[in-house]
Amino acid sequence: MSKPTGRYYLVKGLSNLNPHKNFNSEWRIALIPESCPYPIQFKTKAHESLKHLKKYDLKYQELKNSSNPKERKAAQKMVDPKFICDFQDLIFTPLNLEWNQYAVGLLEHSIHGKWTNGQVSGFHLLNRHSIGLVKWSETLPADSKGVWKGEFHFERNGKSASKISTMFPLNWSPTHLMFEAYSAFQEIDLNLEFVNQTTRTSSGIPVVMRLENQTVKTFYPLHQTDLEN
Repeated sequence: MSKPTGRYYLVKGLSNLNPHKNFNSEWRIALIPESCPYPIQFKTKAHESLKHLKKYDLKYQELKNSSNPKERKAAQKMVDPKFICDFQDLIFTPLNLEWNQYAVGLLEHSIHGKWTNGQVSGFHLLNRHSIGLVKWSETLPADSKGVWKGEFHFERNGKSASKISTMFPLNWSPTHLMFEAYSAFQEIDLNLEFVNQTTRTSSGIPVVMRLENQTVKTFYPLHQTDLEN
């Protein structure tokens, strides 16, 4: 098996969507592939290989040679390939302070789904890190934009719930959704809160976005059949 290629970064505060790759450290290594379609930027130095990072990254050397045994242990663990954060395990969003403030609610609503009193709301992107999803089935095929509908069954903390959702295209990643949502966000009226606003993403998908208390409370796609009704 060939080694993954791309740029390696030692980054503070990364949140990994894959629970099997998490461990207790504020510093993590991220691998951004050469084929990444987004202009991902970190404030830390890019390295051409993991070997290069281990040898030349000053922060890594500081952690590796720390007098704190926890930091030394973290340095040893973070370079293990199974704990490196690959692109699909992370969510990136456009660098815009106003958008970043609003986007917090979108993560919970559209990507993870929100549990309230035993019911699930939101959940509009099927991804490999969908929390608590045990099974699903398609209820309406994808339209020309890739929007489809399905029935989803969840189990979390000993509770189960089901819901039917309109879904973004199957080939979208959480990062892709964030960039598409940002383009839709730029087209709405930020002064209209508690109102469903209809707009389109950069790929032309019609969506409904609702703002409440300066966060995105609702964001979901419209299927072609929704527009015909």
